[in-house]
Amino acid sequence: MEHFVGRVLLRLEKAEKDESNAHLRDDIRIAWVTCLYAARNEPKPHERATLAVLGILPDQVWPRILANRKARLGDEFSRWYEADGSPLADKKPPVPSPSKSSQRKDA
Repeated sequence: MEHFVGRVLLRLEKAEKDESNAHLRDDIRIAWVTCLYAARNEPKPHERATLAVLGILPDQVWPRILANRKARLGDEFSRWYEADGSPLADKKPPVPSPSKSSQRKDA
């Protein structure tokens, strides 16, 4: 089992090093620390890893992201996001794409 955990940790290290997006690097680091804590049979490895990397518990991450967006966007927040933080739906009606059957009528 130790060999398997070591291989997973090495892959996560490489993924973290190769990742250019800082937010995704944090996610990969959380995964790395979670694997390490789980391999050591420590309690609540994901909670502890998120706390170690981000300084907050997992259930506090999304509210913190929303608060940050609202603070940065101010009154503009409602132009881009729903109250729950999900992006506003595109107001344009969807353009139907031609179906395969209509493209092959003359074939």
